[in-house]
Amino acid sequence: MHDGHHERHRLRRPRGEGRHRVRPRRGVPERSAERDRPAARRARRTEGSLPGAFRGHVDTATSEGMSWTLDAAINDWGLAVMAGLLASRAGTPADLSRYEAEAEWFARRSLQYRHVFDSERGFFIGREPDGSWRIGTEFDPRDWGDDYTETNAWGTAFTAPHDGAGIVDLHGGPARFDAALDAFFSTPETGATVRSGAYGFPIHEMTEARDVRMGMLGLSNQPAHHIPFFPMFTGRHDDAHRIVRESLERLFVGSDLGQGYPGDEDNGEMSAWYVFATIGLYPLAPSTGTYVLVPPSVRRTVLQQPGGTPTVIEIADGSAGAYVASVTVDGSPWTSVSIPHHVVVSASHIVFTLSSEPQGWASDTRPVSASEVHGYRDAPVDLLPVGTSSEGSSALVDDTGRTVTALAAEESVAFDVDCPAASLYTVTVATPGSYSWQVSLGETVTAVDGAEFTWPGQTRVFRIIGGGSSFVFTAGTDVGLTQLELIAADRS
Repeated sequence: MHDGHHERHRLRRPRGEGRHRVRPRRGVPERSAERDRPAARRARRTEGSLPGAFRGHVDTATSEGMSWTLDAAINDWGLAVMAGLLASRAGTPADLSRYEAEAEWFARRSLQYRHVFDSERGFFIGREPDGSWRIGTEFDPRDWGDDYTETNAWGTAFTAPHDGAGIVDLHGGPARFDAALDAFFSTPETGATVRSGAYGFPIHEMTEARDVRMGMLGLSNQPAHHIPFFPMFTGRHDDAHRIVRESLERLFVGSDLGQGYPGDEDNGEMSAWYVFATIGLYPLAPSTGTYVLVPPSVRRTVLQQPGGTPTVIEIADGSAGAYVASVTVDGSPWTSVSIPHHVVVSASHIVFTLSSEPQGWASDTRPVSASEVHGYRDAPVDLLPVGTSSEGSSALVDDTGRTVTALAAEESVAFDVDCPAASLYTVTVATPGSYSWQVSLGETVTAVDGAEFTWPGQTRVFRIIGGGSSFVFTAGTDVGLTQLELIAADRS
C-alpha cells in the first residue's frame, strides 16, 4: 500500500557550490519491520518540510526523503494550476498580483524533481544533508527502500507524471529515454531478500511486483500506475497500448494474483486505474485537464453527466485488437493521443477503430506536459547569501526556517546580493497574523500592507521585479520571521 507523500512541501533548489550551509545532523532511523511502517509514516508526515522547504529537496535525514521530493513536485504543479485559475477570476489588482505570483512560484517548484536525478547513473537518488548523493559504487537500482517508498530506483525512474517531457530530457533525450524504458521492462523483479534493502525482508509489494512478470513494472502498487503510458512521451503509443492491454487481460482477472486485483485496492485507486484503462481514457498528466487515449477493452461505455447529455465511447463494428487504428469524435477524425476533458464531456460519440497489429496512430503527438504548459525553465533559485546579512550572520537566510528573528516596526535587515533580475521573494513567519513591510531591491521599492498568514511557519510569495546589489526588508509591524528568500527571475 502506498499512502503517497502528496502533502505540499516548500522546497528549494540547492545553492551554488562553495557557500557555507547550515545542515541538520542525520538522525531519523530507517524502519525495517513492516508492522512499524504505518506508525513511522504518521510520525514522519511533517518531517522533511524543514529544511527541505528552502533547499529544493528533502534529504536523507528524512526516511524516503527523495520520494517526498518527487511527490511534492506533482502537488506543486496542481497548486500552480489552481493559482492560475484563481488569477483568472481575481476581482482586484491585489488578488491578481497575489495569484499570478503564486502561479509562477508553484509552477517553477514543480520542476524540483530534477534536483534528485543523477544523470550519471540515470536514476532518482536521495541527497545527503550536505547535498551529495546518498550512495556511490554500491548503488543497485534493484534494491528497495531507503530513498524509495515501497519501490526501488527502477520504480521511480519516471516519477514525474505531470511532466513527461521533462523526464525524457533528464534521461538524455528520446533515444536514451527509450533505452531506459526498454531496460525497465526487461529487468526482472525477483522479490528476493537480497534486494529488500532497508526493509530487511521482502515486503508484500516486492513479491506482488515479482508476480506481475513484466520486468520492473510493479503495477500491483500505485507508484507504477503511470509507467505503462510513458512510452507515449516519445511517440511509442503502440507500445503503451500493448502494455496496458496486457495488464488488463492478465492482472485483473483474479486467476493468478487473487480476487481480480494485482495488489492493494487503496481506497479505490486500483479500481479507478482499471476503469479508466478499460474505457479508453487515462488521466496521465495530473491537473492538465486531459486524458491519453488507449484502446477500450469493452465494446461500449456511456458516461453520464449530472444535468448533461451522455457521452458514448465505443469500438467500431468489426474492429478488435490491442492497438488504435483511428479515433473519431462526433464523426470527425481525432489525431492526437491526448484529448481534453472538455472535448470528452461535450462529445456525443467517441469511436475507436482497433487493430490487432501496431498502426503507428498519432505517433507524431505527445501527452501534455506541465513544463510545456507553464513555459518556465528554472526551478526557484534563492539569491540571498546563505547564513549572512550585510551586518554578519543571520538566521533569516540559514535555509532551515527554524530560528525566529523578531523585527520591531521600522526595523530593517539588509543583504548584499548579486541579482541581475528577480521576480519573486518569499516571507516565512513564526506565528499567524496580519503583517506589513517594505522591501527594496536596488532602485525597486514595494510595500505590502496587512498580509495574512494563517498558520505557524507559513511561507508566502510576493512579486518584485528588478535587480541590484542590495535587498532590504523593513518591518511595518512587529513580526517574527524564520526565513526570507529572493527568487531569481526565470530565464525563459
